[in-house]
Amino acid sequence: MFHHEQSALVDALASASLAGAALDVFETEPLPDESPLWTMATVIVACRSNYII
Repeated sequence: MFHHEQSALVDALASASLAGAALDVFETEPLPDESPLWTMATVIVACRSNYII
């Protein structure tokens, strides 16, 4: 499992230090509407799918 600091991830994506990200876990869930991750072209935001029914 990889843990990241979300603000550092946003900074790295904005500066193109990181090419992109696909995410399904966030510091605050659900991901707030005002999060910049929603509008970044190089980010895929997915719902968490690893749960037991």
